[in-house]
Amino acid sequence: TGFDSLFYDESTKMLVTTTRFLLSDNLNYTLGLLYVDPTNGHCEDVPLGMMTNNWGQNPTFDPKTGMIYKIVGIDVANTEHYLVSIDVRKRTIVSKVQVKEVIQTLLMMQ
Repeated sequence: TGFDSLFYDESTKMLVTTTRFLLSDNLNYTLGLLYVDPTNGHCEDVPLGMMTNNWGQNPTFDPKTGMIYKIVGIDVANTEHYLVSIDVRKRTIVSKVQVKEVIQTLLMMQ
């Protein structure tokens, strides 16, 4: 349903990006990772189990730690946002921190 910036992770030798997957109810999405093997194009989807209704911002990747950081909205009105830290090597969400005032200010400036 859409892709973000693609990053290369040296330790896994994989291209990785965040994406979202439409769930079976055809209404809700879950945040996920997409891994691509650059040698053969094979893709692997890894749903992370965090509901998301909007696409959020492009992620940032820290190659030293293997962490992706992404701001994600979880409701239709875009009022609840989380800064999500994802370990691409362990394929899991490490933390999610609610972000309030900063996002509201940025949205009003657009």
